Amino acid sequence: MEQNVEKKQVESRCLQWIISDHGAIQSDLCACCIVEMQPGSTARPPHSHADEEEAIFVLEGCGAMITEGGQRYPVSKGSFILMRRNEIHMLCNDSDDTMRAICFYSGNTDVSKYTLYPMEAVGIKEEPDEK
Repeated sequence: MEQNVEKKQVESRCLQWIISDHGAIQSDLCACCIVEMQPGSTARPPHSHADEEEAIFVLEGCGAMITEGGQRYPVSKGSFILMRRNEIHMLCNDSDDTMRAICFYSGNTDVSKYTLYPMEAVGIKEEPDEK
């Protein structure tokens, strides 16, 4: 089924909504997407989910989960991560290979419902644009 689901580019990642109110499988109670990140990319900006917990299972690749305050937790194929409601996070692919993960949400969500934060929330100082 995955191959039949449209990939949508969002910031630095590609999402395929398998289960959602607008996904391949319709649900009002939960959501699931496959995230694909190219080498060196980060799921910017840092974000949280006010109404859902997010369970992430890394299918391939490696990198880090960066959380509030700049905490970095290494992840690789087979890693399982649970992000609680309102927990600020962003997934980072700091490898030379594509990272793929499947994300399960305890409620129905999509990117429009994410709460977004500045990079400083995860301990990364944003560089001003050069003029």
